[in-house]
Amino acid sequence: MRRALLLTGVSGCISVLASACLDRPVVPTEPRTSNLYVEPIRTEVIDKLDLLFMIDNSQSMGDKQRLLAEAVPQLVDRLVVPRCVGNGMVQARGSVDEKCPPGMQPEFRAVRDIHVAVITSSLGAHGARNSFCSPGDAGHPDDRAMLLPSVRTGLTSYQGSGFLAWDPDGKLNPPGETNAQRLGTDFAEMVKSAYEDGCGYEASLEAWYRFLIDPAPPAALVVTGAPPNEQTVAMGVDEALLAQRQAFLRPDSLVAIMMLTDENDCSIRDDGWGHMAADTHNDSFMWRGNSACAKDPNDPCCLPCVAAAPEGCIAHTADPVCQGAAGGRLGSKEDALNQRCLENKRRFGYDFLYPTSRYIAGLTQKKVPSRATGGLVDNPLFAPGPTGVSRDVGLVYLAGIVGVPWQDIADDASLTGGGLRYLTARQLAERKRWDVLVGDPATNTPPSDPFMRESLAPRSGTNPITGDAIAPETSTNPRQNAINGHEQKPNGTDLQLACTFALDPQPCAADGRCDCRPPSEEDPVNAPGDLASNSPLCQPPGGGPAEPTQYFGKAYPGLRPLEVLKGIGDAAIVASICPKVQEKGQPGYGYEPAVDALVDRLRDVLSGRCLPRPLAVASNASGELPCVVVEAAAVPQGGACSCELQSRSPASTEASALVRSRLKGRLECDAPNKPACESLCLCELAQSTGDALTQCLNDVQGPDVPGYCYVHPFGDSPSGNADLVANCEEGKKQLLRFVGKDTPRPGATAVIACLGATLH
Repeated sequence: MRRALLLTGVSGCISVLASACLDRPVVPTEPRTSNLYVEPIRTEVIDKLDLLFMIDNSQSMGDKQRLLAEAVPQLVDRLVVPRCVGNGMVQARGSVDEKCPPGMQPEFRAVRDIHVAVITSSLGAHGARNSFCSPGDAGHPDDRAMLLPSVRTGLTSYQGSGFLAWDPDGKLNPPGETNAQRLGTDFAEMVKSAYEDGCGYEASLEAWYRFLIDPAPPAALVVTGAPPNEQTVAMGVDEALLAQRQAFLRPDSLVAIMMLTDENDCSIRDDGWGHMAADTHNDSFMWRGNSACAKDPNDPCCLPCVAAAPEGCIAHTADPVCQGAAGGRLGSKEDALNQRCLENKRRFGYDFLYPTSRYIAGLTQKKVPSRATGGLVDNPLFAPGPTGVSRDVGLVYLAGIVGVPWQDIADDASLTGGGLRYLTARQLAERKRWDVLVGDPATNTPPSDPFMRESLAPRSGTNPITGDAIAPETSTNPRQNAINGHEQKPNGTDLQLACTFALDPQPCAADGRCDCRPPSEEDPVNAPGDLASNSPLCQPPGGGPAEPTQYFGKAYPGLRPLEVLKGIGDAAIVASICPKVQEKGQPGYGYEPAVDALVDRLRDVLSGRCLPRPLAVASNASGELPCVVVEAAAVPQGGACSCELQSRSPASTEASALVRSRLKGRLECDAPNKPACESLCLCELAQSTGDALTQCLNDVQGPDVPGYCYVHPFGDSPSGNADLVANCEEGKKQLLRFVGKDTPRPGATAVIACLGATLH
């Protein structure tokens, strides 16, 4: 019998793929690669981090921004002065030079090159002629996805760039920030300066997409044509934004995006009828969706009552829904301006929002659509830099502090004890929590947690994790259940809440930015006041009728951000905007658990090349692995495959078949926008031997000769210098070390096939 181990990766990344025993030799026509275990590691240490925060700046976000501002200094501290771990303990350090106690070590190498930036969710009126989000309106309705210091005054940034630069080694000219405390303070000021006077149509997803990914972000949006066929048209390219992106985003950095939003995403399209969703003129009510929409919004016949019906669908002139008294238009009670993004395909027959697939692809695909060319172009997140180095897909992470009960995403200990730890994306998938959080939009299956269902009317049901039942809208106890208190009386304009949390009491004026405003004759939209809905936000913690004082914060179901987080798999970090702990100084306070979840997820990448478990070495105790390393590279147009670089030779037939099969399974070849598997140039890299092997195993600098070795200084038959695995977690103190220039060479996919090796 034979055994096989594969280690694969792209652009400097490798993954451990261990198979079970093979019942026959591997042959070129049918390599056996089933039952694989996958764990990404890297061939080099990441030393740069580009950190982008997208902050919802609409009304009701002030309390959440303050909580985040309190948490970001902790984020800075953990990145620049990693904690000591070991012996089942975690201990903070006063400085990066402070040594850890015996038996403990830094959880990862301190990050000494960080870019920190903040943008908001306000992208304006999308060309609408009458809108609360037009550029001339009060507040900050259109920040254009620009870095915050460029659209606010009084904020610090590196050389006017719009972002902060952590530069303790003085690599920048002029040098960047070297004081971690000041970095955290300036970061917190940026967060608080988002304010809560932005556009109410929160483009939480499109904002970071426009800044980081959109190949041609629009300079302006205009509406052309005559009703009812007016169309939004994007004009020009925002060169100022592209300049900020180029300065902020490095091609060889780890990228982490953090979203903070208490509502569902409302990323309105910048084409077609998108402008209609943002048109808030009093008589600009939306067209009604036809009868097919009421049955199934995904039906191809689901259209606005103004649209021509395709063949096989009922014409709107014969559709009973479209021939009502309003002539196919919705009335004011059915078309609340602040609910334009709610179920818009079902209600209006047209989806005004970009599909969530746009954002999943933006974080995972090397090519994205370009408005300028009309086709696919290089994704700026993964495009090569001036030196040809490009970011691997595995180096982009998205975190969301969004509207979801913390109980739905917490680990078991957090449900019954103090503090709070969130489940990882992998744990959410294993426990089928995505069904709880988002359901399946493709089949119109709602979340199994009734608290996560968007509804204007009171809901019913029981939380599947805690057993908490939804309480009726007549309750006067704001804590009747521990998740959202109770439902609100419907008023046609406000959704039911996903979760609530305690605040310091805040008196509300009739014209203030508050959720508990009293009646106002001057404000027709809020004439009855918020108190008429009997909101749990406005009831004293001890119970009683609603008052013009806000006692609790809120969040609505964040379904679209959660769909994107689900779609990117292990690269997601999910946290609740409704904190469990509101007492400062207590474990799990505010958004500290969200910060911890982000750093914990990045820890493996920042740690470097650590393997998740030991490998078996050759029986001759030489420290060698019975492996071959294969570099798989696309052959340049007009060029030829060459394996003439130092310590390389053409890969064997057997290894080539195994490598091509595995890369095909990973969609790295024979896939859209990928080379043909048979066209790949496959070269075998020699393992270090003799003096080069000794240096690879023991010397911090390593030999100049290209090669690799297996460093495992602990356990059975140890070999190698323990300092080389000092940043590896307990249980992962072993690594494959690549040495020499261009090992593996840039742009190649490194595949390690270990025929005869096993995982312990």
